[in-house]
Amino acid sequence: MIITQELLEKTRSGETLEVTLVYPKNPGGTYWGFEKALKFVGKKASNPPLGLLTVAAMLPENWNTTLIDMNVESLTDKRIKNSDLILLSGMAVQETSIKKTIERATAQNKTILFGGPYATKYFDFENVDDISDKVVWVLNEGEETVPLVLKDLSNGKLKQLYARPSSKDSLERIIKKFEGKNIDASMQLNFSKIESFTPKYELVKMNAYDSMIIQFSRGCPGGCEFCDVATLFGGKTRYRDNKDILKDLKKLYKLGWRGDLFIGDDNTIGAPKIATNILEEIIEFQKENNYPFRLITEMSLNIADRIDILKKYVNAGGKSVFLGIETPNPDSLKETGKKFNLSKETNPDNKIKEIANKISIIQQYVEVSGGFVVGFDSDDERVFKWQEQLIQEAGIPIAMVGLLLAPPGTPLYQRMKQEGRLNGNFIGNNTHSDVTNFLTKMKPDILAKEYTELLQKLYPANLETYFERALTMFEHQKGKLRNGEGKIKLSDIQAMIRSTKLIFKPLGPNYIKFLGKTFVKYINRLPDAIRFGICGYHLAEITQTSVYQHDLLAHAREKYAIFRQTVETSFTDMKVAVSDMKISTKNSYEEMKHSLTESVRNYVNTKPKDYQHRVQVQLDELIKTFQNMTPNKNLSF
Repeated sequence: MIITQELLEKTRSGETLEVTLVYPKNPGGTYWGFEKALKFVGKKASNPPLGLLTVAAMLPENWNTTLIDMNVESLTDKRIKNSDLILLSGMAVQETSIKKTIERATAQNKTILFGGPYATKYFDFENVDDISDKVVWVLNEGEETVPLVLKDLSNGKLKQLYARPSSKDSLERIIKKFEGKNIDASMQLNFSKIESFTPKYELVKMNAYDSMIIQFSRGCPGGCEFCDVATLFGGKTRYRDNKDILKDLKKLYKLGWRGDLFIGDDNTIGAPKIATNILEEIIEFQKENNYPFRLITEMSLNIADRIDILKKYVNAGGKSVFLGIETPNPDSLKETGKKFNLSKETNPDNKIKEIANKISIIQQYVEVSGGFVVGFDSDDERVFKWQEQLIQEAGIPIAMVGLLLAPPGTPLYQRMKQEGRLNGNFIGNNTHSDVTNFLTKMKPDILAKEYTELLQKLYPANLETYFERALTMFEHQKGKLRNGEGKIKLSDIQAMIRSTKLIFKPLGPNYIKFLGKTFVKYINRLPDAIRFGICGYHLAEITQTSVYQHDLLAHAREKYAIFRQTVETSFTDMKVAVSDMKISTKNSYEEMKHSLTESVRNYVNTKPKDYQHRVQVQLDELIKTFQNMTPNKNLSF
């Protein structure tokens, strides 16, 4: 790690520092990014990075802080050069951008404090070995570890790592990884309320974002086997003080923000009594200020049994909720410990009706989007039909369906490790990718094929089934306006004008029908209909690209299997002729690699231009992988 004497002298003497807080660029082409939809409303990103804004509020007042969200603006070499200290935070899906940022900063001899979800979960993985000694690791919750860093800096020193993990397993991993290094690591002891700081929202270029972000709580009592929330934050929900939450709201209001406000909680109703108390205070704030914010949050399915809380959420400006529905397969729910969704019902068909009924109750008050998972040990090929049926019947337009992954530190990861089923690094994105990081009970090729077909059914190019789900949700809502709705913003007008382009897309005819039906039956929902059209376009585009990419991967895997088999025969005297690959024993290994590469490249060249365009990045990555492989290493891709 780079720690200059100049930096230590400045911090020891209390001089002003130039600090740059960097949030890496999100990879394009994911469901979650909604980048294709954001263009229609003239925005560059969904939310600003709340973690870095909170850390900024913890720094000394005389330090000059600048936020660079690389999804909004570029991190220039000049900005790096003028920085005394760089604070970097990000997620697993941002790995490429994270590493490039570290490389650029170390090239200019800059000290980097590296924290956030990716650092906290992957500090001892092979894929971070190349950056391990280049940064100061600041793990776990910033409220616990950043003060330790600041204290050391004020004394003119800095350690390689600062950590306050919530589990003994994480602490043991830290000690093993950084053995012999100068570190400050011990168990986190504070599991009551969150020590609160008002984020420095003034650092944000607000016009670049579709929504602002706030936090009420951390943690969830759910205990799902595949979820890392308990690993990161403990097994219960901890809340901030009401007065601190109101401070955030007042600051955002004073800075001029009006519109969507995402509550970045793991489960806002994890502790129902506390959540109710918070919502009551927010109701008063919203009423006093003519409902400036429309709230979006994550809850659990059992909110359907607490209509009293749901009504308060609506009265507080609640617009929508994201629910972890996961699966209608009762055996899989039991397997993963999804207690919020479990009941006495053991028949999948009846479970579909039960969950769909709960969703319809919730949709009478707010919009519902949901997360769904396939690939549990208890799943077989029937689960894909069950998922499709549930999503359609419940009327959930935006359904994020993904393959089951085992995040590091979770009970599922530990079980897969014990059973010898781990097969790769966790990629942090389980939607529209046909790769898992463990060996599933269902055959991988069947899982990938059925999963891809499910996505096509949910988000076909013409979006027929998607618009059907949106109309079902509107029917459940009865066209009622909620608090804070009905106000037309400039971005709404921009979206309406720009969305006319969709008429000329494959979804065009169904989009026109959807708007017409909405206008006739649910005219109050027309702005929402336009928004759903825009979001649907994004989801359909990503789905089509993922379908093509899956096809390319399937072809590449088939050819690679033949290639490996040929290599392992140790070049027998016979000639091996395989479709478009003709390999002789006289060929060198490099020539064989070239033949494999050309086989995959030629396959793509036989496809339509749209196919070629959508898979180009993946093709380039495959070719690079093939060119760098060695005879003694078997690839997994």
